Amino acid sequence: NVFPLPTPYSGPAGIAVGPDGALWFTEVFNNRIGRISTAGEITEFPLPSPDSGPDGITAGPDGHLWFIEPYGDRVGRISVEGLVAEFPRPAGISHSIAVGADGNLWFVVGGRICRMTTTGVLTEFPLPPMGGEVASIAKGPDGNVWFTRTDWSPPGVSRIGRATPTGVVTEFDLPPDLAGPYAITAGSDGNLWFGGFSSAIGRITPTGLITAFPFATPTNGFLSTPCITAGPDGNIWFMASRVSPGHTNTFLGRISLSGAITEFPPYWGMGITAGPDGNIWFTRGDGIGQLVMASVPLDQDARAIP
Repeated sequence: NVFPLPTPYSGPAGIAVGPDGALWFTEVFNNRIGRISTAGEITEFPLPSPDSGPDGITAGPDGHLWFIEPYGDRVGRISVEGLVAEFPRPAGISHSIAVGADGNLWFVVGGRICRMTTTGVLTEFPLPPMGGEVASIAKGPDGNVWFTRTDWSPPGVSRIGRATPTGVVTEFDLPPDLAGPYAITAGSDGNLWFGGFSSAIGRITPTGLITAFPFATPTNGFLSTPCITAGPDGNIWFMASRVSPGHTNTFLGRISLSGAITEFPPYWGMGITAGPDGNIWFTRGDGIGQLVMASVPLDQDARAIP
């Protein structure tokens, strides 16, 4: 199912389940936070600061939704009634935000990882020196937060990072077949799963053991896997884009915990999450998408779309 947004071309991006049982999402180009019920009813809330470009969003431990404003050097908070508050953060581009096991908000900007309380108190911890930027951050099953990091300048370095609640950072270098990690999520198996600019999905254990699961047709170029989540069926769900001659084919994918990949007919999405209704929800260029899990084939065999 696809639910069109009231404002076309609003750039829906991050999406998360709110404490009210609805899905909350960001609108990068429309400078709004949106809410959609599981029945498809949409409400939009404008942000007080212009051109903030809200991106990543997460449900906080305080009953509010928290989101990153990449271009406003702020972290935003919105209540389920639509009341917005904003808190300053260090200058720089940041795309993702997560709640840690310590009940604080975590994000990365400008070579440091930041911890913010729900009252806006900020603590900064330096990251190991490296160019590039962090694309995604997620709460891990081990009580830490995990993030992706890539420096595209030669020779090119890609890492998965781990930060403890006290800001102790450990990073793990990725092999070439997993270069360019973008999105990361915790799986139901106690590991972290990630995807990015490589033609494989990666898995890393809390101790740093890394495994790559290549797509069935890895010879074609890949663009970013912009979003990934643990599904209600226990599998990992993601969006990916394969470059073919003359066009780019973006599709919805599923990978089992044993590494079997299934690719479904083309969709386009930037954010994805498991909904409170037991379905998959995602943001897409023309609205909000809902994948009804009852319609999904149950086989776990890898197959490629034509």
